[in-house]
Amino acid sequence: MPRENRVITFNHQEVYTAIFSLCSQKKLPKPPAGTVSTIYEHQEDTGLIVMDIKEPHVETIKKAEYSYDLVAAALMLFCRGLGIPLPKAALKFVRISNGEVSLNVKIGCDKDE
Repeated sequence: MPRENRVITFNHQEVYTAIFSLCSQKKLPKPPAGTVSTIYEHQEDTGLIVMDIKEPHVETIKKAEYSYDLVAAALMLFCRGLGIPLPKAALKFVRISNGEVSLNVKIGCDKDE
């Protein structure tokens, strides 16, 4: 069976906006206001993504931690809002590489691949 792999890449502000929107909708703790300086995988808990957020007009950096599942759901919701099609049956997962966040969409593959 033919397979397709899509990679949708997001900048830091888009990731922040997506997470903020989902958290607002689901009444979950929102990330603090500010500008995202870095996004990376938690060093001890590989199931978490960490955002370093610089607060406006202050030199402090706050950390916001979210599960990969929550980030994936937020990015899928963000894509739908922009009209980017995401097949329902596709395998979807988030990947962080060199500080860049992407939503990977695999179509026509088993979940074990």
